[in-house]
Amino acid sequence: MKKILIILKNTLLRGIVFTVPILVVVIVLEQVFEKLQQIANPIADLLPYHSLFGIGKAYWAVFLILILVGLLMGLVARLKVAMNSVIWLEDNLLNRLPGYTFMKQMGESMIGANDTSAYKVVLLDIEDSWQLAYLVEELDGNMIAVYVPSVPSALDGDLFYVPKSRIKETFISYKDSIRLLHCQGRGSKKIMKGVF
Repeated sequence: MKKILIILKNTLLRGIVFTVPILVVVIVLEQVFEKLQQIANPIADLLPYHSLFGIGKAYWAVFLILILVGLLMGLVARLKVAMNSVIWLEDNLLNRLPGYTFMKQMGESMIGANDTSAYKVVLLDIEDSWQLAYLVEELDGNMIAVYVPSVPSALDGDLFYVPKSRIKETFISYKDSIRLLHCQGRGSKKIMKGVF
């Protein structure tokens, strides 16, 4: 009975840790959308049509504002001072948040940006089987740190320090590895072709 309670407690905590960031993002996006609609209403009144493709002009105005803000932030992001500020913020705050680095790399990989900066996908030899893992860092000539994600959420997992000889390098992209984890291994035949 005690073992069942521990499993239930761990499952509940895992669910909370998984759900809270999603709820925070949804709440923040809702607030941002409400503020954008307040800004967009005067702009929408300037548009010559009432709706386009069944979508009201207020939504089109919000869409235009988001495009303009995105372009402006893209230009600002190219400035050296902005890049240095983001690096400082990540080094001193964001990277200390659990899962931030992993979520950032997963997001970048999903949109096709900076897949080369994502963790390198490797296979880790654990008790005569191969486990999908991410090479986090080389510690010295022989030892490495690898992160072994759980299935289906790669946000949960374990960190191992192992000899290099226990990993097998792969050509699997970060995006494909996340897809394998979310699909609980379905699609392995195609993605893992030629790895073994």
